[in-house]
Amino acid sequence: MLTTRVGDASDAAAAGRLWTAANLARTAALEHDPRSAAVDRSALDDGPAATDRSALDDGTPAVDRSALDDGSVQGDAPPPGGPAAGVSEQVAHAVAEARVRRMLTAPGSLIVLAEQDGDPVAMALIVQALAQDGASADPLPGVTHVTMVAVHPAHWRRGLGGAVVTRAEAEARRLGYTRAQLWTQQSNERAHHLYTGLGWILSGRSKTDDHGEQIRHYTRDL
Repeated sequence: MLTTRVGDASDAAAAGRLWTAANLARTAALEHDPRSAAVDRSALDDGPAATDRSALDDGTPAVDRSALDDGSVQGDAPPPGGPAAGVSEQVAHAVAEARVRRMLTAPGSLIVLAEQDGDPVAMALIVQALAQDGASADPLPGVTHVTMVAVHPAHWRRGLGGAVVTRAEAEARRLGYTRAQLWTQQSNERAHHLYTGLGWILSGRSKTDDHGEQIRHYTRDL
């Protein structure tokens, strides 16, 4: 049975494993077929690749790649917390776990998990958005940043990316946020399709992330 819930720091280890699995799967897909780069990075699971870096946890565009599969684009190469060439899966997991724990210590943040029979299969985090895409410590009043959207590769294309993003939006409203933002890779058409379908709108902003990839900015009223 599939359920969604709000998690906490005790879920950081499981979230780190999920994020790492999604990133490893994306890396393998890219090595097999470079054209898949625009595909699930988002792990979102049905579309986006979560390019979360943006999320970097405060509003910066950490391209979530995690999203790997739902439409969101994850375009990090590698993203913070994502496995890189020469980096072991164990190390990548530890980095991702630490990133989740760090983000969850900030006020106004939380993690949403989708579980299949009790096992985490998709995730999304929301954090307080900061000015200047996270370069400033000043919060953007009423704005949350959606980041680290990811779907386990064994559960891709089942709508889980949309499920965790929708639940994250609901939780953001409950916390008092009135607007949400995220960044996703320009090349990830599935992610764009997912977010557009959920009511997100392109703001017209785009930029090059730390890995040289073009990412696009989405927003929506909550």
